[in-house]
Amino acid sequence: MMFALALRLRGVHPRLQQLFLKWTRPSSGQTRSDAASPVILDPGDYKDLFLRTSTTASAYEGIPLSTLAPSARGSILEAVTCRFLGKVCSITAPPLTLSHDQRYTLPANQSRCDLVADGLHTEVKSAQFTYDSARRRWRFVFRHVKLMDFDVAFLVLYSPRGIDIVKWDGTRYSSNGKATAAQGGSIFVYGPAGVLDWSQALEVILRQCLPGQLVQHIDFCQPDYADILSRTTATSRIYAGIPLALYAPSVRGAILQ
Repeated sequence: MMFALALRLRGVHPRLQQLFLKWTRPSSGQTRSDAASPVILDPGDYKDLFLRTSTTASAYEGIPLSTLAPSARGSILEAVTCRFLGKVCSITAPPLTLSHDQRYTLPANQSRCDLVADGLHTEVKSAQFTYDSARRRWRFVFRHVKLMDFDVAFLVLYSPRGIDIVKWDGTRYSSNGKATAAQGGSIFVYGPAGVLDWSQALEVILRQCLPGQLVQHIDFCQPDYADILSRTTATSRIYAGIPLALYAPSVRGAILQ
């Protein structure tokens, strides 16, 4: 059985091989005949599913921060933006600080905005450039925008090109009905319909569709932010190189189903 399984594992990702082989080994106190039924699974039967990709995942292959969960990536992008604003603004309240688990720690005397810059309560919102297959276009979606919590907002556009920081002009905002007060609204920025190439779609957005003024572009290799952009999480390290790890939860869930 093990020999046959090893033959079937040829061509399957090494980490998946380890997973399937682990399933075939009996746990402590079990004999091989008592081992769980997954031993009958043939990894080759699922190889085509694990090798599936999405338009978004393909675009971000090898891109910094792409393996992080959205919350962890958002915290890092906000930290990058806070450092940039510290260079061009007078910061009178400390920005949120990243803890060891990549979460922000909110000082007791600080309001719900991210920082106070030039005397203004300032909010930082980030979004990943993703492909909306239903609308056949690339987009940024900034969620949980609570207008009453800040005076000025900066939108952080994360894409395979790098990081673009935009001072929001208040446009492209959509409320969320009765839930707006508690959950905030959203800012939608769409690329042209029918354009599959992310770089072409992003170029159109940067030239024509930005909801505000582009104030800074930051490359992933820029030395001033290298210490922040190199941060990882325990989860991202565990899943490094694992198939499906780059996918959005909804896409990964559909494949697993």
